[in-house]
Amino acid sequence: DLPNAIPPGPENPLGPCAIYIGKRGYLIHGTNQPESIGKFAGSGCIRLNNEDVSELFSQVKNGTPVKIIHQP
Repeated sequence: DLPNAIPPGPENPLGPCAIYIGKRGYLIHGTNQPESIGKFAGSGCIRLNNEDVSELFSQVKNGTPVKIIHQP
């Protein structure tokens, strides 16, 4: 279960922003644990470097389709 809200700050595991991808509880987000990027380390979310997720966040519009391809 995920909390309803996560307060901002350095302990926030989602980094500076999160993009909800339509399936409840799954996000594309930054992280306060960069060593976890690219690993099966969360609850199914896609973790990016904070700079990368901030750039992506600024470029996508609400409702943009997301296709996830499992290819390690």
